[in-house]
Amino acid sequence: MFPTIEDTRQLLETLSESYAVEVKRWFDPAQPEGQAKLVRTLMALRNNGGGRLVVGFDDASMKPTSEGRPKSVRAAFDQDQIQALVSRFASEPFEVLIQYADLADEAFPVICVPAGVRTPVATKSELKDAANQKTLVPIHAVFVRTLSSNNVVSTAAAQWRDWDRLAEICFDNREADIGRFIRRHLAPASIAGLSEALGGLGVAMPPVATEQALLLLDEGHNAFELAAARDNHILPQIGYFEFAAVISGRLKAGLEPDRSLLNLMTAANRRLTGRPFFSAVRTSSEPKWAPQHVNDGWETVVIDPTHAYIDFWRVQADGKLYTVRGFDEDLRGANKTLGISIPIWRVGDALVEALAIARQMVDAAAEANLHVALRWTSLAGRRLSSDGQWFVSFAGSVARDDSAVSQLTVPVDLPDSAVSQHVALGLKPLYRRFEGMEIEQQMVEAEIKKLLSQN
Repeated sequence: MFPTIEDTRQLLETLSESYAVEVKRWFDPAQPEGQAKLVRTLMALRNNGGGRLVVGFDDASMKPTSEGRPKSVRAAFDQDQIQALVSRFASEPFEVLIQYADLADEAFPVICVPAGVRTPVATKSELKDAANQKTLVPIHAVFVRTLSSNNVVSTAAAQWRDWDRLAEICFDNREADIGRFIRRHLAPASIAGLSEALGGLGVAMPPVATEQALLLLDEGHNAFELAAARDNHILPQIGYFEFAAVISGRLKAGLEPDRSLLNLMTAANRRLTGRPFFSAVRTSSEPKWAPQHVNDGWETVVIDPTHAYIDFWRVQADGKLYTVRGFDEDLRGANKTLGISIPIWRVGDALVEALAIARQMVDAAAEANLHVALRWTSLAGRRLSSDGQWFVSFAGSVARDDSAVSQLTVPVDLPDSAVSQHVALGLKPLYRRFEGMEIEQQMVEAEIKKLLSQN
């Protein structure tokens, strides 16, 4: 599954490079050098577990550029021709989708690569410049998205430091296949019994980490209010979703609240939606939306009720992450409603982003945990509404309590295949507020699968 065109438009509005997003200026896909850029980048994104190549922007300023723009963008970046190029060079061909997204009344090609790689994709033939016989793409090469010493992400041939991450991505996808096989062939009661026998899905939460995550909810909200006040904004009285996470485990040596930390989190962001929770957009039409260094941490506040945007995040070098988002339903005038599936996407997206950042901040992901606290506010009198394909019996249920708080502890090396299980656990206290609703695991799995496939 690929991102929606609306998600891609939002990506262009808040553009930044990461493991899952590469930005390039205009080039000619019909020329060998242009074909080499496509082959290297698209294969690197496939080995990354999916992503998007955005063409027509300066990769330093993240602004559109007109230099080299073809007369017909659709003709130059043709779906069939680029798909044929992938099939010609990739050891395991994969589907790509070209979206033509508009920004400032101009179309830009965004080439989407799906997730799901199970074996590293290598080049099965070489590409040479016919003029001088220079090798532009070597045979047997494995291209990946990798971090430089200052935590800036780029595409390169895999080096020894890249193989661990690549193997983990492939293994996670194979693990997802095993999970689907088990769910297909075992009855729910059998799965529950197996989970209990193996010690359950969760990890025991150390009291100190529990308290830190809960305290971070209040600390983060205070920082949100201060940031809004600095920009002379009055926060509307609406519902808010808050996510606080504390990393327990050995952090990388030398982590400081400097530009390198910002580069690290920018590179880690998987951008599963057009509005990532931890979006470090440094160049924007609104400079005040760029990350700011405040009290030894990086933070961003975006308050634009006209476009239904109220977002804030804060990340610290000591392993604390916080984000809050105003309910889109309230900002768009559908006050006192809550779409049944929307909290699944919010929690899933925030959790996946926080885990990706945490993996880059710790020495050993297998030995670290992420302690999470969730909070929803302004629930009293709010009604559940059906959305999408889900029309459950609890639609129309009304909450009496005004807030819900939930906590989770998840391993930092949590594979994508296990995300839905933890999201379902974290959502239970929220849905119970609506006349005791119990969320179905099948529903959570289906929505998280759609979310993850948008990488």
